[in-house]
Amino acid sequence: MTETPRKTDPGEETPAGDNDGGSAGPEGPPAAASEPAPPEAANDSDAPEARAPQDGDPAAGGAEPAGPDSGEADAGEADSGEADSGETGAPALTEEQQRIVDLEIEVAELKDRALRAMADADNARKRAARDVADSRKYGATGLARDILTVADNLGRALEAVPDLPREEDENLFNLRAGVDMTLQEMLQALERHGVKKVTPETGERFDHNRHQAMFEVPTDELAPGAVAQVVQDGYVIHDRLLRPALVGVARKPPEEPAPEAGPEAGEAAEDAAEAPEENAEPPEDNAGESDAA
Repeated sequence: MTETPRKTDPGEETPAGDNDGGSAGPEGPPAAASEPAPPEAANDSDAPEARAPQDGDPAAGGAEPAGPDSGEADAGEADSGEADSGETGAPALTEEQQRIVDLEIEVAELKDRALRAMADADNARKRAARDVADSRKYGATGLARDILTVADNLGRALEAVPDLPREEDENLFNLRAGVDMTLQEMLQALERHGVKKVTPETGERFDHNRHQAMFEVPTDELAPGAVAQVVQDGYVIHDRLLRPALVGVARKPPEEPAPEAGPEAGEAAEDAAEAPEENAEPPEDNAGESDAA
């Protein structure tokens, strides 16, 4: 059966064993607080240090509530950012991106310089090779031009010595033969270095690149502008002119003027007009003779 708890009188003290540790014994409910809290402790919750932070309090470290002014400021910053991006036309590059762009430009410039240097070196190499070939091909130009005068003098000596047979004058024959051999040997030596004689033919068309006109020859036998006479032979070294040939050029002779009409010419014309009238017989005599017949 259940045991009914005993009622305690308000003035009766509670036994110490029954209220030890502030916990209820097995026989009754827990006891109330022994003493009320002092007023100073009760009022400690009202102190500013112990007051719990409220929402929106700036001292609590939280964000202030957004007001109309803050919204307008954010809108102004957004508009200024859009205006800046609109003026530049492109987003601003970072430092690494700008560095990459600068390096690409520098690489392009260095590449262009390298290509130009290679082209200049190739052109210089070609010019050097061409100069070497020209020096080998035309290196004897100055010497050959000086020797040509000797060849001309030998040719003139042959023209001055008559071509007589050996029986008539052996010494003169041997002299001419020696001069001729010397001239031919000199011409062969010049040909080995690319120097050849250019002798224009009479009637050949005058060539400004190989001939030099010295005078004009009036003639009807040749066309105007043709070579009429050769004064000096020309020479070439390979494909270049070493010395032009000196020639005379044919031209059309001037027409003779008609004789002027004078008093003697007028008298001769009158005599020729009167002569047929004197030689003519009268027509009446011729008619009578025909009737008598």
